[in-house]
Amino acid sequence: MKRYLIYGLILAGLGLLVFFRPVILGGQAGHYGGQAGDEQDIERVIERAVGSLDYTQARDRAELERILAGIYTDPALGTVTEAVWDQWRTDNVNPASILRWTDFWIGKDRARVTADLYFRDWTDNAEFSGEGRWDLVRTGSGWRIADFEYRWGY
Repeated sequence: MKRYLIYGLILAGLGLLVFFRPVILGGQAGHYGGQAGDEQDIERVIERAVGSLDYTQARDRAELERILAGIYTDPALGTVTEAVWDQWRTDNVNPASILRWTDFWIGKDRARVTADLYFRDWTDNAEFSGEGRWDLVRTGSGWRIADFEYRWGY
């Protein structure tokens, strides 16, 4: 009888660990249905979208779009290219930082990721916290962001 009680406690403990893994172990929740290395590839693409200043070196709109195509695909590529180009000479460029990945869902050719973000405006040192959400697709050139949303101020 004592042995069955111990087995029951072990199974219950494993069930709690699986159910509460993100809280207990401090990692992000997620579903991983992709291939080996997908999570790291996706993180790299999102980190470039959030923190890279590579695009500031573009000499014209075509070069800007080529640089951004390493991060985005349509419809996001067109949206980002247009927004950046429209503000090209007046934009204060400030990279954000990923504080913590909060959720990963990776399917065969699609993924959705959320993360907590931090942003400091260099012009007035204002600080903002927020959340980013990215929908990615697997392309012939790797993972690219197809849609995204940033929410700041909480």
